[in-house]
Amino acid sequence: MKCKFLSHGVVLQYEKSVKPCCVWRTDNWNFPIESTDLTKWFDSPQLVEARNQMAKGQWPKNCAKCERQESAGRGDSMRLNGESAYGSYNSDEITLEIRPGNTCNFSCQTCWPEASSRVASHHKQAFGTNDVVSERYTDYSILDPVAHRIRDIVVLGGEPFYDKSCLKFFEWAKQKDLDAHLLIFTNGSVIDFDFVESYKGKLTMVMSLDAYGKVAEYIRMGTEWDTVKQNYDRLMQTPNVDVRVNITASVYNYPFMSELVEWLAQDWPGIVTFGTAFQPYLQEAVVPKHLVQDIAEQLKHTADVIWQSRIPEHQQWNASNALKDIAHKLETQAFDDALHDQFINHCTRLDAVKNMFGEDYNEYFAKVKLK
Repeated sequence: MKCKFLSHGVVLQYEKSVKPCCVWRTDNWNFPIESTDLTKWFDSPQLVEARNQMAKGQWPKNCAKCERQESAGRGDSMRLNGESAYGSYNSDEITLEIRPGNTCNFSCQTCWPEASSRVASHHKQAFGTNDVVSERYTDYSILDPVAHRIRDIVVLGGEPFYDKSCLKFFEWAKQKDLDAHLLIFTNGSVIDFDFVESYKGKLTMVMSLDAYGKVAEYIRMGTEWDTVKQNYDRLMQTPNVDVRVNITASVYNYPFMSELVEWLAQDWPGIVTFGTAFQPYLQEAVVPKHLVQDIAEQLKHTADVIWQSRIPEHQQWNASNALKDIAHKLETQAFDDALHDQFINHCTRLDAVKNMFGEDYNEYFAKVKLK
Protein backbone atom coordinates (compact mmCIF):
# COMPACT_ATOMS: atom_id res chain seq x y z
CA MET A 1 0.00 0.00 0.00
CA LYS A 2 1.20 3.52 -0.78
CA CYS A 3 -0.04 7.10 -1.01
CA LYS A 4 1.18 9.63 -3.58
CA PHE A 5 0.53 12.53 -1.23
CA LEU A 6 3.15 11.26 1.21
CA SER A 7 5.74 11.74 -1.54
CA HIS A 8 4.31 14.64 -3.55
CA GLY A 9 1.68 16.51 -1.51
CA VAL A 10 1.95 19.99 0.00
CA VAL A 11 -1.18 21.53 1.52
CA LEU A 12 -1.34 25.05 2.96
CA GLN A 13 -4.71 25.27 4.66
CA TYR A 14 -6.66 26.81 7.54
CA GLU A 15 -4.49 25.53 10.35
CA LYS A 16 -1.49 27.62 9.22
CA SER A 17 0.54 24.43 9.09
CA VAL A 18 1.93 22.32 6.26
CA LYS A 19 0.53 18.83 5.69
CA PRO A 20 0.62 16.29 2.83
CA CYS A 21 -3.10 16.24 2.02
CA CYS A 22 -6.29 18.01 2.99
CA VAL A 23 -7.69 15.13 5.10
CA TRP A 24 -4.47 14.53 7.07
CA ARG A 25 -5.17 14.64 10.81
CA THR A 26 -3.10 17.31 12.51
CA ASP A 27 -3.24 16.05 16.11
CA ASN A 28 0.20 16.68 17.64
CA TRP A 29 1.36 17.92 14.24
CA ASN A 30 3.96 20.70 14.30
CA PHE A 31 4.94 21.99 10.87
CA PRO A 32 4.21 25.74 10.94
CA ILE A 33 4.07 27.37 7.52
CA GLU A 34 6.57 30.08 8.47
CA SER A 35 9.34 27.72 9.59
CA THR A 36 8.96 24.59 7.44
CA ASP A 37 11.69 23.97 4.85
CA LEU A 38 9.85 22.48 1.88
CA THR A 39 13.11 21.38 0.24
CA LYS A 40 13.35 18.83 3.07
CA TRP A 41 9.61 18.30 3.59
CA PHE A 42 9.35 14.80 2.16
CA ASP A 43 12.41 13.66 4.13
CA SER A 44 10.85 14.61 7.46
CA PRO A 45 10.84 11.65 9.88
CA GLN A 46 7.05 11.79 10.17
CA LEU A 47 6.46 11.40 6.43
CA VAL A 48 9.19 8.78 6.08
CA GLU A 49 7.58 6.78 8.89
CA ALA A 50 4.13 7.17 7.30
CA ARG A 51 5.44 5.86 3.96
CA ASN A 52 7.12 2.93 5.74
CA GLN A 53 3.89 2.07 7.54
CA MET A 54 1.98 2.19 4.25
CA ALA A 55 4.56 -0.11 2.63
CA LYS A 56 3.88 -2.65 5.41
CA GLY A 57 0.14 -2.43 4.83
CA GLN A 58 -0.43 -0.39 7.99
CA TRP A 59 -2.45 2.81 8.26
CA PRO A 60 -0.68 5.83 9.83
CA LYS A 61 -2.83 7.41 12.55
CA ASN A 62 -3.00 10.64 10.54
CA CYS A 63 -4.72 8.77 7.69
CA ALA A 64 -7.84 7.84 9.68
CA LYS A 65 -10.32 9.27 7.18
CA CYS A 66 -9.00 7.29 4.21
CA GLU A 67 -8.76 4.17 6.38
CA ARG A 68 -12.39 4.58 7.42
CA GLN A 69 -13.59 5.17 3.84
CA GLU A 70 -11.66 2.28 2.32
CA SER A 71 -12.67 -0.09 5.13
CA ALA A 72 -16.26 0.70 4.19
CA GLY A 73 -15.55 -0.30 0.59
CA ARG A 74 -15.45 3.19 -0.87
CA GLY A 75 -13.23 3.83 -3.87
CA ASP A 76 -13.14 7.63 -3.62
CA SER A 77 -10.75 8.12 -0.71
CA MET A 78 -8.13 10.82 -1.04
CA ARG A 79 -5.41 8.14 -1.20
CA LEU A 80 -7.08 6.28 -4.08
CA ASN A 81 -7.87 9.52 -5.90
CA GLY A 82 -4.20 10.46 -5.62
CA GLU A 83 -3.06 7.14 -7.03
CA SER A 84 -5.11 7.71 -10.19
CA ALA A 85 -4.54 11.46 -10.56
CA TYR A 86 -0.81 11.63 -9.82
CA GLY A 87 0.41 8.25 -11.01
CA SER A 88 2.77 9.71 -13.62
CA TYR A 89 4.64 12.09 -11.30
CA ASN A 90 8.42 12.27 -11.38
CA SER A 91 10.12 11.73 -8.04
CA ASP A 92 10.62 15.43 -7.22
CA GLU A 93 7.31 16.84 -8.53
CA ILE A 94 4.79 18.41 -6.18
CA THR A 95 1.01 18.72 -6.10
CA LEU A 96 0.06 21.84 -4.15
CA GLU A 97 -3.26 22.71 -2.51
CA ILE A 98 -3.94 26.25 -1.32
CA ARG A 99 -6.83 27.05 1.00
CA PRO A 100 -5.65 29.96 3.14
CA GLY A 101 -9.02 31.07 4.46
CA ASN A 102 -12.78 31.00 4.05
CA THR A 103 -13.46 34.57 2.85
CA CYS A 104 -16.47 34.36 0.54
CA ASN A 105 -19.12 36.65 -0.93
CA PHE A 106 -21.74 33.86 -1.03
CA SER A 107 -23.84 32.19 1.65
CA CYS A 108 -24.99 28.95 0.06
CA GLN A 109 -27.66 26.82 1.71
CA THR A 110 -25.60 23.62 1.75
CA CYS A 111 -22.27 25.21 2.71
CA TRP A 112 -20.59 25.25 6.12
CA PRO A 113 -18.79 27.94 8.19
CA GLU A 114 -15.23 26.71 7.57
CA ALA A 115 -15.75 27.11 3.81
CA SER A 116 -17.44 30.53 3.77
CA SER A 117 -17.06 33.59 5.98
CA ARG A 118 -20.56 34.71 5.01
CA VAL A 119 -22.03 31.33 5.97
CA ALA A 120 -20.08 31.55 9.24
CA SER A 121 -21.65 34.94 9.97
CA HIS A 122 -25.16 33.74 9.19
CA HIS A 123 -24.74 30.53 11.20
CA LYS A 124 -23.49 32.54 14.17
CA GLN A 125 -26.61 34.71 14.03
CA ALA A 126 -28.99 31.82 13.39
CA PHE A 127 -27.51 29.07 15.59
CA GLY A 128 -25.02 30.76 17.92
CA THR A 129 -22.00 29.00 16.45
CA ASN A 130 -18.45 30.27 17.06
CA ASP A 131 -16.50 32.63 14.84
CA VAL A 132 -14.28 31.17 12.13
CA VAL A 133 -11.16 33.12 11.17
CA SER A 134 -11.58 34.22 7.57
CA GLU A 135 -7.97 34.89 6.51
CA ARG A 136 -4.85 33.09 7.71
CA TYR A 137 -1.81 34.05 5.64
CA THR A 138 -0.65 35.94 2.56
CA ASP A 139 3.09 35.23 2.45
CA TYR A 140 3.92 32.49 -0.04
CA SER A 141 7.70 32.87 0.08
CA ILE A 142 7.83 29.41 1.70
CA LEU A 143 7.13 28.06 -1.80
CA ASP A 144 9.99 29.92 -3.51
CA PRO A 145 12.60 27.14 -3.20
CA VAL A 146 10.27 24.51 -4.69
CA ALA A 147 8.31 26.63 -7.20
CA HIS A 148 10.02 24.90 -10.15
CA ARG A 149 8.88 21.51 -8.85
CA ILE A 150 5.15 22.31 -8.66
CA ARG A 151 3.23 20.39 -11.31
CA ASP A 152 -0.39 20.77 -10.17
CA ILE A 153 -2.10 23.38 -8.01
CA VAL A 154 -5.59 23.31 -6.50
CA VAL A 155 -6.97 26.58 -5.11
CA LEU A 156 -10.06 26.63 -2.90
CA GLY A 157 -11.84 29.10 -0.68
CA GLY A 158 -14.02 30.72 0.31
CA GLU A 159 -14.12 32.28 -3.10
CA PRO A 160 -10.56 32.44 -4.49
CA PHE A 161 -11.22 35.53 -6.63
CA TYR A 162 -12.70 37.35 -3.64
CA ASP A 163 -10.29 36.17 -0.90
CA LYS A 164 -7.31 38.53 -0.60
CA SER A 165 -5.15 35.61 0.55
CA CYS A 166 -5.85 33.74 -2.68
CA LEU A 167 -5.34 36.88 -4.77
CA LYS A 168 -1.89 37.20 -3.19
CA PHE A 169 -1.18 33.64 -4.29
CA PHE A 170 -2.20 34.44 -7.88
CA GLU A 171 0.22 37.39 -7.78
CA TRP A 172 2.97 35.08 -6.53
CA ALA A 173 2.22 32.58 -9.32
CA LYS A 174 2.51 35.30 -11.96
CA GLN A 175 5.77 36.60 -10.49
CA LYS A 176 7.22 33.08 -10.59
CA ASP A 177 5.99 32.62 -14.17
CA LEU A 178 4.45 29.29 -13.21
CA ASP A 179 3.12 26.99 -15.89
CA ALA A 180 1.78 24.30 -13.56
CA HIS A 181 -1.72 22.97 -14.12
CA LEU A 182 -3.89 25.30 -12.04
CA LEU A 183 -7.35 24.19 -10.88
CA ILE A 184 -9.56 26.81 -9.21
CA PHE A 185 -12.91 26.19 -7.51
CA THR A 186 -15.14 29.25 -7.92
CA ASN A 187 -18.72 30.42 -7.55
CA GLY A 188 -18.31 32.30 -10.84
CA SER A 189 -19.25 35.75 -9.55
CA VAL A 190 -16.02 37.78 -9.54
CA ILE A 191 -13.59 36.07 -11.90
CA ASP A 192 -10.36 37.93 -12.69
CA PHE A 193 -10.28 37.42 -16.45
CA ASP A 194 -7.00 39.32 -16.79
CA PHE A 195 -5.35 36.59 -14.72
CA VAL A 196 -7.32 33.76 -16.35
CA GLU A 197 -6.55 34.83 -19.89
CA SER A 198 -2.86 35.53 -19.24
CA TYR A 199 -1.97 32.42 -17.22
CA LYS A 200 0.59 30.50 -19.27
CA GLY A 201 -0.16 27.01 -17.98
CA LYS A 202 -3.21 24.79 -18.28
CA LEU A 203 -6.11 26.25 -16.32
CA THR A 204 -9.16 24.37 -15.06
CA MET A 205 -12.08 26.34 -13.62
CA VAL A 206 -14.61 24.39 -11.56
CA MET A 207 -17.82 26.40 -11.21
CA SER A 208 -20.33 25.50 -8.51
CA LEU A 209 -23.86 25.71 -9.92
CA ASP A 210 -26.90 24.27 -8.15
CA ALA A 211 -29.81 25.72 -10.14
CA TYR A 212 -30.61 27.86 -13.16
CA GLY A 213 -31.94 31.42 -13.01
CA LYS A 214 -33.60 33.16 -10.10
CA VAL A 215 -33.84 30.05 -7.92
CA ALA A 216 -30.04 29.95 -7.94
CA GLU A 217 -30.07 33.36 -6.25
CA TYR A 218 -31.91 31.87 -3.27
CA ILE A 219 -30.01 28.59 -3.02
CA ARG A 220 -26.65 30.32 -3.41
CA MET A 221 -27.16 33.72 -1.76
CA GLY A 222 -24.92 36.31 -3.40
CA THR A 223 -25.61 35.00 -6.89
CA GLU A 224 -26.57 37.47 -9.57
CA TRP A 225 -27.58 34.92 -12.17
CA ASP A 226 -27.03 37.08 -15.24
CA THR A 227 -23.46 37.83 -14.10
CA VAL A 228 -22.67 34.21 -13.27
CA LYS A 229 -24.09 33.03 -16.59
CA GLN A 230 -22.13 35.69 -18.48
CA ASN A 231 -18.90 34.63 -16.74
CA TYR A 232 -19.63 30.97 -17.45
CA ASP A 233 -20.20 31.71 -21.15
CA ARG A 234 -16.97 33.73 -21.32
CA LEU A 235 -14.97 30.94 -19.67
CA MET A 236 -16.39 28.46 -22.17
CA GLN A 237 -14.98 30.66 -24.95
CA THR A 238 -11.54 31.15 -23.37
CA PRO A 239 -8.98 29.00 -25.25
CA ASN A 240 -6.66 27.98 -22.40
CA VAL A 241 -9.45 27.09 -19.95
CA ASP A 242 -11.03 23.72 -19.22
CA VAL A 243 -14.43 24.43 -17.65
CA ARG A 244 -16.03 22.00 -15.22
CA VAL A 245 -19.23 22.27 -13.22
CA ASN A 246 -20.01 20.81 -9.82
CA ILE A 247 -23.63 20.40 -8.75
CA THR A 248 -24.46 19.74 -5.09
CA ALA A 249 -27.73 17.81 -4.89
CA SER A 250 -29.97 18.60 -1.93
CA VAL A 251 -33.56 19.14 -0.86
CA TYR A 252 -33.11 22.72 -2.06
CA ASN A 253 -32.55 21.84 -5.71
CA TYR A 254 -33.94 18.36 -6.49
CA PRO A 255 -36.82 19.87 -8.56
CA PHE A 256 -34.48 22.32 -10.31
CA MET A 257 -31.61 20.07 -11.34
CA SER A 258 -33.28 19.04 -14.60
CA GLU A 259 -33.49 22.61 -15.87
CA LEU A 260 -29.85 23.23 -14.99
CA VAL A 261 -28.56 20.00 -16.55
CA GLU A 262 -30.59 20.45 -19.74
CA TRP A 263 -29.21 24.00 -20.07
CA LEU A 264 -25.66 22.68 -19.61
CA ALA A 265 -26.34 19.99 -22.22
CA GLN A 266 -26.69 22.70 -24.88
CA ASP A 267 -22.94 23.33 -24.58
CA TRP A 268 -21.52 20.73 -22.22
CA PRO A 269 -18.40 21.71 -20.24
CA GLY A 270 -15.42 19.40 -19.88
CA ILE A 271 -16.82 17.55 -16.88
CA VAL A 272 -19.97 17.80 -14.75
CA THR A 273 -19.79 16.22 -11.31
CA PHE A 274 -22.64 15.58 -8.91
CA GLY A 275 -22.05 15.90 -5.19
CA THR A 276 -24.44 15.47 -2.28
CA ALA A 277 -25.08 17.80 0.64
CA PHE A 278 -23.27 16.21 3.57
CA GLN A 279 -25.97 17.14 6.10
CA PRO A 280 -28.54 14.30 6.46
CA TYR A 281 -31.32 16.86 7.02
CA LEU A 282 -30.72 18.25 3.52
CA GLN A 283 -30.92 14.90 1.74
CA GLU A 284 -33.63 12.74 0.14
CA ALA A 285 -35.30 11.58 3.38
CA VAL A 286 -36.71 15.05 4.10
CA VAL A 287 -38.67 15.38 0.84
CA PRO A 288 -42.38 14.76 1.58
CA LYS A 289 -43.78 11.80 -0.33
CA HIS A 290 -46.45 13.89 -2.06
CA LEU A 291 -43.63 15.62 -3.98
CA VAL A 292 -41.41 12.66 -4.75
CA GLN A 293 -43.06 11.18 -7.84
CA ASP A 294 -43.04 14.34 -9.94
CA ILE A 295 -39.44 15.16 -9.01
CA ALA A 296 -38.23 11.60 -9.67
CA GLU A 297 -39.98 11.41 -13.05
CA GLN A 298 -38.49 14.76 -14.04
CA LEU A 299 -34.97 13.59 -13.14
CA LYS A 300 -35.40 10.32 -15.05
CA HIS A 301 -36.68 12.23 -18.08
CA THR A 302 -33.58 14.44 -18.03
CA ALA A 303 -31.41 11.32 -17.71
CA ASP A 304 -32.94 10.16 -21.00
CA VAL A 305 -32.52 13.61 -22.60
CA ILE A 306 -28.80 13.41 -21.84
CA TRP A 307 -28.52 10.50 -24.26
CA GLN A 308 -29.98 12.60 -27.06
CA SER A 309 -27.45 15.39 -26.49
CA ARG A 310 -24.06 15.85 -28.12
CA ILE A 311 -22.06 14.98 -25.02
CA PRO A 312 -19.06 12.62 -24.73
CA GLU A 313 -20.33 9.13 -23.95
CA HIS A 314 -18.53 8.77 -20.62
CA GLN A 315 -20.15 12.02 -19.49
CA GLN A 316 -23.53 10.80 -20.70
CA TRP A 317 -23.12 7.74 -18.51
CA ASN A 318 -21.98 9.77 -15.52
CA ALA A 319 -24.74 12.40 -15.68
CA SER A 320 -27.50 9.92 -16.52
CA ASN A 321 -26.51 7.54 -13.73
CA ALA A 322 -26.22 10.39 -11.21
CA LEU A 323 -29.71 11.69 -12.01
CA LYS A 324 -31.24 8.21 -11.93
CA ASP A 325 -29.51 7.49 -8.62
CA ILE A 326 -31.03 10.60 -7.05
CA ALA A 327 -34.45 9.64 -8.42
CA HIS A 328 -34.07 6.12 -7.02
CA LYS A 329 -33.11 7.39 -3.58
CA LEU A 330 -36.08 9.77 -3.56
CA GLU A 331 -38.44 6.92 -4.46
CA THR A 332 -37.02 4.36 -2.01
CA GLN A 333 -35.85 6.43 0.95
CA ALA A 334 -38.31 6.44 3.82
CA PHE A 335 -39.50 9.87 4.90
CA ASP A 336 -37.83 10.88 8.18
CA ASP A 337 -39.92 13.11 10.44
CA ALA A 338 -37.04 14.04 12.72
CA LEU A 339 -34.75 15.01 9.84
CA HIS A 340 -37.57 16.98 8.25
CA ASP A 341 -38.00 18.91 11.49
CA GLN A 342 -34.25 19.63 11.46
CA PHE A 343 -34.51 20.87 7.89
CA ILE A 344 -37.43 23.18 8.76
CA ASN A 345 -35.48 24.59 11.72
CA HIS A 346 -32.34 25.06 9.61
CA CYS A 347 -34.19 26.65 6.71
CA THR A 348 -36.44 28.90 8.80
CA ARG A 349 -33.64 30.30 10.94
CA LEU A 350 -31.29 30.97 8.04
CA ASP A 351 -34.02 32.52 5.89
CA ALA A 352 -34.89 34.90 8.73
CA VAL A 353 -31.26 35.95 9.19
CA LYS A 354 -30.73 36.42 5.46
CA ASN A 355 -34.14 38.00 4.93
CA MET A 356 -34.54 35.74 1.90
CA PHE A 357 -37.45 33.32 1.78
CA GLY A 358 -37.68 30.40 -0.60
CA GLU A 359 -41.40 30.84 -1.06
CA ASP A 360 -40.69 34.15 -2.80
CA TYR A 361 -38.63 32.34 -5.44
CA ASN A 362 -40.66 29.19 -6.11
CA GLU A 363 -43.77 27.56 -4.61
CA TYR A 364 -41.81 24.33 -4.07
CA PHE A 365 -40.18 25.85 -0.99
CA ALA A 366 -43.59 26.19 0.66
CA LYS A 367 -44.67 22.68 -0.32
CA VAL A 368 -41.48 20.98 0.89
CA LYS A 369 -42.14 22.23 4.41
CA LEU A 370 -45.47 20.35 4.55
CA LYS A 371 -45.33 16.70 5.65
